[in-house]
Amino acid sequence: MPIEPVGKHNKKAIMKRKDRGFSLIELLVVIGILGILAAIAIPQINSYKNKGFLARAQSDLRHFATAQEAYFVDHQVYKSCSNQACVSLLPGVNSLSPGITLTITATATGFTMQTDHPQLPATCQWNSSQEGFLGCT
Repeated sequence: MPIEPVGKHNKKAIMKRKDRGFSLIELLVVIGILGILAAIAIPQINSYKNKGFLARAQSDLRHFATAQEAYFVDHQVYKSCSNQACVSLLPGVNSLSPGITLTITATATGFTMQTDHPQLPATCQWNSSQEGFLGCT
């Protein structure tokens, strides 16, 4: 096989061959970097989503506790209800956060509430006879 001299023709052929695209090694490095970034980002995103659901549940507890106390001032009795029935029954509450389920159980001297969300691994609780917000477990 004869060796061709390096000239304009051969330089153009070499340049064309290099301009075709990325090598397999370059693509594998990029995919590896993206995999590492995804492995770091996905758990963080899930953590932030759970914190958001938890904040919704706690916020709804506080709003409905205030509404329950306002109802008591007007009627001298606490009211048991759940989910959307509480929205229409209690004063000053416009809606329940999306995905949140609420249960209010009334007694003669107080009330207890529970909220949860399908994507939240905890149930948040409120007891008016104790310190109010009991936490999420």
